[in-house]
Amino acid sequence: MRRWLSVAVLGLGLAACSAVQKTVHPPKGELHLTTVFVYPFGFRWEEPPYRKIELSQRLIDAAISHAGDELAFFGPTEFSVLKASDDGAWVASTALPLLLASGSRPEQGIILRPWAEKRVNSSGVEVSDKKGRAAGAASNEITEYLGHVEIVHPSTQEVLVEVQGQVTVDPFATPTPEDEFDPARPLTALMAKLTTEALTVAKAWAATRPVLKPLGLTVALTPRLVLGYVEKDHPSLEEELSAGDPLQAELARQNHARFLAPWLPDTQLAKVVRAPVGIYVGAGPADAKVQPGDVIVSCEGKAALPQHLNRLRFQTVPQQCRVRRASGEETEVVLP
Repeated sequence: MRRWLSVAVLGLGLAACSAVQKTVHPPKGELHLTTVFVYPFGFRWEEPPYRKIELSQRLIDAAISHAGDELAFFGPTEFSVLKASDDGAWVASTALPLLLASGSRPEQGIILRPWAEKRVNSSGVEVSDKKGRAAGAASNEITEYLGHVEIVHPSTQEVLVEVQGQVTVDPFATPTPEDEFDPARPLTALMAKLTTEALTVAKAWAATRPVLKPLGLTVALTPRLVLGYVEKDHPSLEEELSAGDPLQAELARQNHARFLAPWLPDTQLAKVVRAPVGIYVGAGPADAKVQPGDVIVSCEGKAALPQHLNRLRFQTVPQQCRVRRASGEETEVVLP
C-alpha cells in the first residue's frame, strides 16, 4: 500500500489555529467612535465579484445585531475602495465624505476589514493486490478556512484590533438546510463570529450619544443588489442567470435571497425575489409606518439598505423614504 499527499494553498500561508485569536493594540489617545465602514470581503482565492458584497452584507447584519446600539454602519456598496490593504482609508477609499456628512469627525470613524484564506488538502491511498499490482485508489479533500477581521483607525493609520480563527470543513458531515444556499457555510459562520469578537472591543470605544429605540422590524435585503452587482469585465449575475435555464435561474435567485436572510419563510421568498433593490419588511409592530410585505426602496434618494435603519437611530433629522406597499402602490413615509 502506498500513500500520497498533496497540499494546495490558496492565499497567504498561516499556521492553523483551533481557536479564535484576538490582538488588541490600545489607541494612543482617547477615542469617541461613531461609525464603522465595512469593506468588501477579501477572498484570497478566486470567487465571483458579487460574493464579496454578499458576504459583507451578512457580516453587517451580525455587526448591527451586536453593536448597533453603539455604532452606525456603512456597507461596501455605499463607498468605493481604491486599495483595501492601505490603512490610510480616508485616502484609499471614498468613505470620509460619508462620515463627515453624518456629522462625525474623521477620528470618529473606523474600518472593518474582513478577509480569508482557503487551504485544500488532498490525500489518498493506492491499494495493491497480493501480487503488488494496483487495485484501486481512494482520495479525500479537506478544506480549511482561515478568517481574519481587522479594525483600522484611518486617522492614525493604526490597526486597533486583529482577530483570526480557523475552521475545517468536515467532508462527511450531514448537509444542513443552509448548505443549499450557502456555498461556504462554515466560512460564513466563522466570519460572523470574528466580526462580533472584533466589535466587542471597538464598541467599548464608542462615543456616548443619544440613540433611538430600534423600529422593531424584521427585514431582509432583497437579492437584486447582489444579482445586479457589476465590476469591470464581469457581467452581473442576473445577466448570466437570464441567459440560462429559467427554472435554474429562479432557484439561484431564491438561494441568494435566502443567503441574505436565512430566516425567510417559503411564503415570502417569491415576493422578496421579485422585489426591487431595497429592504423587504417581513414583520413588525402593528402601528409601524411600514408593514409586512412592504419594500423600503430608497431613503433620501439612495437605495435603501438594512444599515440605513441602523443609522436612523443616531440621526436627529428624520429621513424621507420611498416605500412600495404590498399592494404595489408606492408612497413616501418619514422614518423613524
